[in-house]
Amino acid sequence: MYDKERDMNPPEPREQYEPDVDAIGDEIWLRKKEEEEKEQQEKDEDTADEYEEELDSRYWEEVKEHDCCRGDCK
Repeated sequence: MYDKERDMNPPEPREQYEPDVDAIGDEIWLRKKEEEEKEQQEKDEDTADEYEEELDSRYWEEVKEHDCCRGDCK
């Protein structure tokens, strides 16, 4: 019932429309959040890479230290 009334009386066209400030603000907020998430993800990946490199270097130091006995000389 309401659809017919709305179709029968559409709003008159305007020459200018006001910008949708809420939609613009939401879009800006969303872009900012996406950038923050991307930066955080990059930081997390860098931290994981650094940790992995540190573990890898420690492992190889142990291997070099116990190359003769495979760790049995302790």
